[in-house]
Amino acid sequence: MVLAAIPEILYKDWFWLPIAVGLTVIIYFARRKGPPPFPGVGKFFAKHKRAITRITDIFWICLVLFFLAFLLLLPLRILFESLSDPEPIRTMSLQFACSFLFLSLTVWSAFSGLAIGSLSVFQSNLTKTKRIVLLVVCLLPVTFTVLEVLTGIPETRWATVQLGLYLSAWSWIVNAPAIITGKPFSVVLSDIGRKIKSALCKSSS
Repeated sequence: MVLAAIPEILYKDWFWLPIAVGLTVIIYFARRKGPPPFPGVGKFFAKHKRAITRITDIFWICLVLFFLAFLLLLPLRILFESLSDPEPIRTMSLQFACSFLFLSLTVWSAFSGLAIGSLSVFQSNLTKTKRIVLLVVCLLPVTFTVLEVLTGIPETRWATVQLGLYLSAWSWIVNAPAIITGKPFSVVLSDIGRKIKSALCKSSS
Protein backbone atom coordinates (compact mmCIF):
# COMPACT_ATOMS: atom_id res chain seq x y z
CA MET A 1 0.00 0.00 0.00
CA VAL A 2 2.75 2.42 0.97
CA LEU A 3 5.09 1.21 -1.77
CA ALA A 4 2.42 1.91 -4.37
CA ALA A 5 2.58 5.62 -3.48
CA ILE A 6 6.27 5.82 -4.46
CA PRO A 7 6.78 6.69 -8.15
CA GLU A 8 7.26 3.46 -10.12
CA ILE A 9 10.32 4.88 -11.85
CA LEU A 10 12.31 4.61 -8.59
CA TYR A 11 12.14 0.82 -8.91
CA LYS A 12 13.64 0.80 -12.40
CA ASP A 13 17.31 -0.07 -12.86
CA TRP A 14 17.43 1.86 -16.14
CA PHE A 15 16.57 5.05 -14.22
CA TRP A 16 19.37 4.81 -11.66
CA LEU A 17 22.09 3.25 -13.83
CA PRO A 18 22.54 6.24 -16.23
CA ILE A 19 22.63 8.59 -13.23
CA ALA A 20 25.33 6.52 -11.53
CA VAL A 21 27.36 6.21 -14.74
CA GLY A 22 26.99 9.93 -15.49
CA LEU A 23 28.08 10.94 -12.00
CA THR A 24 31.02 8.54 -12.18
CA VAL A 25 32.23 9.99 -15.48
CA ILE A 26 31.79 13.59 -14.32
CA ILE A 27 33.61 13.00 -11.03
CA TYR A 28 36.38 11.09 -12.77
CA PHE A 29 37.16 13.79 -15.32
CA ALA A 30 36.65 16.59 -12.80
CA ARG A 31 39.08 15.15 -10.23
CA ARG A 32 41.77 13.40 -12.29
CA LYS A 33 45.10 15.12 -12.83
CA GLY A 34 45.41 14.28 -16.52
CA PRO A 35 44.37 16.56 -19.40
CA PRO A 36 40.65 17.16 -19.94
CA PRO A 37 38.85 15.47 -22.84
CA PHE A 38 38.18 18.80 -24.64
CA PRO A 39 40.67 21.62 -25.41
CA GLY A 40 40.29 24.72 -23.27
CA VAL A 41 38.24 23.00 -20.58
CA GLY A 42 41.26 22.60 -18.30
CA LYS A 43 42.08 26.32 -18.37
CA PHE A 44 38.49 27.25 -17.67
CA PHE A 45 38.20 24.89 -14.68
CA ALA A 46 41.59 25.98 -13.35
CA LYS A 47 40.64 29.66 -13.54
CA HIS A 48 37.20 29.26 -11.97
CA LYS A 49 37.84 26.18 -9.83
CA ARG A 50 36.87 27.78 -6.51
CA ALA A 51 33.69 29.37 -7.88
CA ILE A 52 32.65 26.15 -9.64
CA THR A 53 33.26 24.16 -6.45
CA ARG A 54 31.10 26.54 -4.40
CA ILE A 55 28.32 26.53 -6.98
CA THR A 56 28.40 22.74 -7.14
CA ASP A 57 28.23 22.43 -3.34
CA ILE A 58 25.34 24.90 -3.14
CA PHE A 59 23.54 23.01 -5.89
CA TRP A 60 23.85 19.68 -4.04
CA ILE A 61 22.71 21.21 -0.74
CA CYS A 62 19.70 22.93 -2.33
CA LEU A 63 18.78 19.74 -4.17
CA VAL A 64 18.88 17.73 -0.94
CA LEU A 65 16.68 20.27 0.88
CA PHE A 66 14.23 20.51 -2.03
CA PHE A 67 14.00 16.73 -2.28
CA LEU A 68 13.35 16.52 1.46
CA ALA A 69 10.53 19.07 1.30
CA PHE A 70 9.04 17.35 -1.76
CA LEU A 71 9.04 13.88 -0.20
CA LEU A 72 7.71 15.03 3.19
CA LEU A 73 4.83 17.03 1.75
CA LEU A 74 2.44 14.13 1.15
CA PRO A 75 3.12 11.98 4.25
CA LEU A 76 2.89 14.99 6.59
CA ARG A 77 -0.35 16.05 4.95
CA ILE A 78 -1.78 12.55 5.45
CA LEU A 79 -0.56 12.59 9.06
CA PHE A 80 -2.28 15.87 9.93
CA GLU A 81 -5.50 14.97 8.11
CA SER A 82 -5.69 11.62 9.87
CA LEU A 83 -5.84 13.31 13.29
CA SER A 84 -9.40 14.40 12.61
CA ASP A 85 -10.59 10.97 11.44
CA PRO A 86 -12.79 8.85 13.73
CA GLU A 87 -11.57 5.56 15.13
CA PRO A 88 -10.59 2.99 13.87
CA ILE A 89 -9.84 4.92 10.65
CA ARG A 90 -7.54 7.27 12.57
CA THR A 91 -5.30 4.43 13.76
CA MET A 92 -5.03 2.97 10.27
CA SER A 93 -4.36 6.39 8.74
CA LEU A 94 -1.68 7.18 11.31
CA GLN A 95 0.01 3.85 10.67
CA PHE A 96 -0.02 4.49 6.94
CA ALA A 97 1.27 8.06 7.38
CA CYS A 98 4.15 6.98 9.65
CA SER A 99 5.07 4.13 7.34
CA PHE A 100 4.96 6.41 4.31
CA LEU A 101 7.02 9.02 6.16
CA PHE A 102 9.81 6.57 7.01
CA LEU A 103 9.80 5.22 3.46
CA SER A 104 10.11 8.75 2.08
CA LEU A 105 12.98 9.43 4.47
CA THR A 106 14.67 6.23 3.28
CA VAL A 107 14.57 7.45 -0.32
CA TRP A 108 15.74 10.92 0.72
CA SER A 109 18.61 9.71 2.91
CA ALA A 110 19.87 7.40 0.17
CA PHE A 111 19.94 10.29 -2.29
CA SER A 112 21.50 12.54 0.34
CA GLY A 113 24.32 10.03 0.76
CA LEU A 114 25.20 10.46 -2.90
CA ALA A 115 24.98 14.26 -2.66
CA ILE A 116 26.89 14.67 0.60
CA GLY A 117 29.65 12.34 -0.58
CA SER A 118 30.06 14.58 -3.63
CA LEU A 119 30.60 17.77 -1.62
CA SER A 120 34.07 19.30 -1.93
CA VAL A 121 34.68 19.04 1.81
CA PHE A 122 34.68 15.24 1.45
CA GLN A 123 36.97 15.20 -1.58
CA SER A 124 40.21 15.94 0.28
CA ASN A 125 41.75 15.72 3.76
CA LEU A 126 39.38 13.00 4.91
CA THR A 127 39.85 13.15 8.65
CA LYS A 128 38.42 10.63 11.09
CA THR A 129 35.52 12.99 11.84
CA LYS A 130 34.62 13.31 8.15
CA ARG A 131 34.71 9.56 7.70
CA ILE A 132 32.41 9.10 10.70
CA VAL A 133 29.98 11.64 9.21
CA LEU A 134 29.93 9.69 5.94
CA LEU A 135 29.38 6.46 7.87
CA VAL A 136 26.38 7.96 9.68
CA VAL A 137 25.01 9.23 6.36
CA CYS A 138 25.28 5.74 4.87
CA LEU A 139 23.53 4.19 7.87
CA LEU A 140 20.54 6.56 7.74
CA PRO A 141 18.70 4.65 4.96
CA VAL A 142 19.11 1.45 6.95
CA THR A 143 17.73 3.12 10.08
CA PHE A 144 14.67 4.51 8.28
CA THR A 145 14.09 1.15 6.58
CA VAL A 146 14.01 -0.58 9.97
CA LEU A 147 11.55 2.02 11.30
CA GLU A 148 9.35 1.58 8.23
CA VAL A 149 9.38 -2.21 8.66
CA LEU A 150 8.35 -1.85 12.31
CA THR A 151 5.47 0.53 11.54
CA GLY A 152 4.40 -0.72 8.11
CA ILE A 153 2.09 -3.48 6.93
CA PRO A 154 3.53 -6.98 7.55
CA GLU A 155 2.78 -8.08 3.98
CA THR A 156 5.09 -5.39 2.54
CA ARG A 157 8.03 -5.83 4.91
CA TRP A 158 10.18 -7.94 2.58
CA ALA A 159 9.58 -5.55 -0.32
CA THR A 160 10.49 -2.65 1.97
CA VAL A 161 13.73 -4.34 3.05
CA GLN A 162 14.67 -5.01 -0.57
CA LEU A 163 14.01 -1.39 -1.56
CA GLY A 164 15.96 -0.09 1.45
CA LEU A 165 18.98 -2.26 0.67
CA TYR A 166 18.84 -1.32 -3.00
CA LEU A 167 18.75 2.42 -2.27
CA SER A 168 21.41 2.17 0.45
CA ALA A 169 23.79 0.46 -1.96
CA TRP A 170 24.21 3.62 -4.05
CA SER A 171 25.25 5.67 -1.04
CA TRP A 172 27.73 2.96 0.00
CA ILE A 173 29.23 2.75 -3.49
CA VAL A 174 30.13 6.44 -3.44
CA ASN A 175 31.13 6.75 0.23
CA ALA A 176 32.58 3.35 1.18
CA PRO A 177 36.01 4.08 -0.38
CA ALA A 178 36.29 7.28 1.66
CA ILE A 179 35.13 5.55 4.85
CA ILE A 180 37.40 2.50 4.49
CA THR A 181 40.50 3.83 2.72
CA GLY A 182 40.34 7.54 3.50
CA LYS A 183 40.38 8.32 -0.23
CA PRO A 184 37.44 9.83 -2.17
CA PHE A 185 35.54 7.67 -4.64
CA SER A 186 37.00 9.57 -7.62
CA VAL A 187 40.58 8.96 -6.43
CA VAL A 188 39.97 5.26 -5.82
CA LEU A 189 38.32 4.98 -9.23
CA SER A 190 41.29 6.71 -10.84
CA ASP A 191 43.74 4.41 -9.04
CA ILE A 192 41.83 1.33 -10.20
CA GLY A 193 41.80 2.68 -13.76
CA ARG A 194 45.58 3.22 -13.71
CA LYS A 195 46.20 -0.27 -12.33
CA ILE A 196 43.99 -1.85 -15.00
CA LYS A 197 45.72 0.18 -17.70
CA SER A 198 49.15 -0.80 -16.36
CA ALA A 199 48.17 -4.48 -16.22
CA LEU A 200 46.88 -4.36 -19.79
CA CYS A 201 50.07 -2.68 -20.99
CA LYS A 202 52.21 -5.34 -19.29
CA SER A 203 50.14 -8.19 -20.71
CA SER A 204 50.37 -6.79 -24.25
CA SER A 205 54.14 -6.19 -24.12
